Amino acid sequence: MIAKDKKHLTLMQKRKRAILLSLAAIVLLAVTLFFVMRYVGKSTPVVDVDGTTYYLRNRYGTYVLYDAEGEEVYREKQFGYYVTEAGTLIELDAETGEYEFIVLDTEDSETVGIHTRLLIFPTAEEENIMSIEVHNGEGSFVFGRRNVATGEYDADFPFVIEEAPFAPYDQELFAQLYTDAGYTISTEKIQDPIKDGDGDFTEYGLVPEVRLDDEGNPYDYEPAYYILTTTDGVRHKLLIGDRLVTGGGYYVQYVKLAGDMEKPRDAVYVLSAEIARSLLVPVETFATAKIVEGVTNENYALPENFIISEQDPSDPTKMKETVAFTAIPLSERKGTRFESEPYRFIGGEVSGYEPHVNNISAALQTLISPSFVGVTHVAPTAEELIACKLAVPKTGPNGEQSCELQARYSISFIVDVTDDESGETVSTLQSVLISEKNENGNYYAYSMVYEYNRSTKHIGDVYVIYDTVVEIYPHGMPFVERDTEYWINRNLITSAMAFAESIKIKTSDYEATFLLDNDNEKAKEDPSNAELICIYGTDSEGNELRTMPLYTVVDTAGIHWQITERAIRIFDANGKEGSIREGSSYYAENKLGYRVKVLSGYISGDDGSKIYVSADYITVKAADGSETRYVRFATDLFRLYYQTLLNSTIEGSYAMTPEEESALLADEQKKLATLTVTFTDGTQREICFYQKTSRKSYITINGQGGFYVLPDRVNKIVSDAQRFFALEIIEPNAKH
Repeated sequence: MIAKDKKHLTLMQKRKRAILLSLAAIVLLAVTLFFVMRYVGKSTPVVDVDGTTYYLRNRYGTYVLYDAEGEEVYREKQFGYYVTEAGTLIELDAETGEYEFIVLDTEDSETVGIHTRLLIFPTAEEENIMSIEVHNGEGSFVFGRRNVATGEYDADFPFVIEEAPFAPYDQELFAQLYTDAGYTISTEKIQDPIKDGDGDFTEYGLVPEVRLDDEGNPYDYEPAYYILTTTDGVRHKLLIGDRLVTGGGYYVQYVKLAGDMEKPRDAVYVLSAEIARSLLVPVETFATAKIVEGVTNENYALPENFIISEQDPSDPTKMKETVAFTAIPLSERKGTRFESEPYRFIGGEVSGYEPHVNNISAALQTLISPSFVGVTHVAPTAEELIACKLAVPKTGPNGEQSCELQARYSISFIVDVTDDESGETVSTLQSVLISEKNENGNYYAYSMVYEYNRSTKHIGDVYVIYDTVVEIYPHGMPFVERDTEYWINRNLITSAMAFAESIKIKTSDYEATFLLDNDNEKAKEDPSNAELICIYGTDSEGNELRTMPLYTVVDTAGIHWQITERAIRIFDANGKEGSIREGSSYYAENKLGYRVKVLSGYISGDDGSKIYVSADYITVKAADGSETRYVRFATDLFRLYYQTLLNSTIEGSYAMTPEEESALLADEQKKLATLTVTFTDGTQREICFYQKTSRKSYITINGQGGFYVLPDRVNKIVSDAQRFFALEIIEPNAKH
């Protein structure tokens, strides 16, 4: 039985092997048939001018040109022509299989037929172009492969605008330029072109002459031209004349260059009207508007020494700071009152105020990509900079005329950027000049970027200079005209209560002081938790209030009592919570309207004291007869008072001359109140209020003025302090 099974299995294995071999043969046959169908099927030989045979075959319903090895012939990108080894261009209709040679034109041998188009000079692909020099009615420019560091041509380097090598440009538009310049496929060659008496092609706009404009005024006309230089050093020049009356193209003439010699070809061609988009436009069409370098969504919010300045009206040669601030790293703000405030003013008229984080962030975000009109000038001349009001005329020692950069506004800041080539981090000082608004209501801008040494504070070499004047819509750079009010936080106090150490309010007839105790261990662990703060308040009317967010006592039986603003809990020596004896406690409503637990009797402390717990107070009678009373809910009440301070805001700017301000600040009769807040980090914020008008109270913060608040708000800050001591409800949002 075993032997029979074994024999049976052996036959099965043989059958499987035979099946697998058959399948393999079928697959091999299919591959062979596929190859035959693809490469050996019906084909049409195509013989090139050098005798090489190529094969036209239908592949999946589409005609394709192959070489003798069965590889598809290279196709150039722009027009889809096949390019043979001899450089011949073949145009193939992929649906019908019809084809024609696109004959390369040479001076000595041309093939012209009804349907044949000429290449005015051999095709030049992008990788084979060293430079393109363009001269037209809009100016002149050169795109070349330059080593920016050495200034030398180098085929291994990318193209730059030679007049402004750091200026960014539109890659798609540049692709149009090198395609139009390198693929000179004429739509027509003029048969027997007309010549003037001097034998020139004046009829086609290919010769300089005096012409009349639309108003009949004479002007000097020059045909446009470009020179394309290949990486092999071959130079091609093409004159571009008038546009056809039909608008279907431009007349052009080839000029052979050999050293300093120029020899125009005795022929006129027509190039597509598409060349107007690349070869007849100013260089500004290609340039991309940009004013900052390396500033991205990752680092835009972290500038150092960000300064916006405006020309001093009394002396335009001097700049006056509008605002100056710097970013503080989160690592330095963590756990401080500035954790959510990443910026600090660094001098100027608003140094005593807190920055408006949202407005600053919006301004910095705008710098990445303002709303550009476009590039106005590439490599601007002195006259162009002056015309754009980005510079003023300057006369040199020998009478030579130039200009000095000077604009209505300026922006400067320090930021770390990543170098594109090395990948290293580079510290830069970036400077942007911005003009006053032009006749269109827009701004002009010109920027420079320098290397910056943070250690020595030294401004180094130019890192990048785009050397472009860009035009910006007014909504694309709105913050340059903002006054100081835009940049400040309108709240008089911005820090959380947990970071305040003391608060003092003083008027001519009243004074109140609040000491905030943040030294208990729980407050240190959670400094933002205002419920962990103990408050001791006194005022000039003899009031004194103490508050404890948590009062603990051990009674004579060893029971631990914990009394908070609203609850009473007990624990045994092991920390197990127990229940208060029935009848010894009940619920009552305190002055704030909260339902709280109180004791009907008192707690006998293990130190001989007696502790009475009512809805509003915790009263401690010591064994020696002294008595201390804590306002049980004063932390909640004081938190409402602090909210009054947080809700007190600046209403607007109030401009005064230095003399007027000095006189006001020196008049004690005008001083309404002084609010002084000392913070746990040792810093202090002193806010002084002065009566200026019946509706405006001028303020200074740490000595810096320029703004006002409503007199009613000053009165509320004082009256709410009095309400605290009277244990009255405080409504922070109320007007009075």
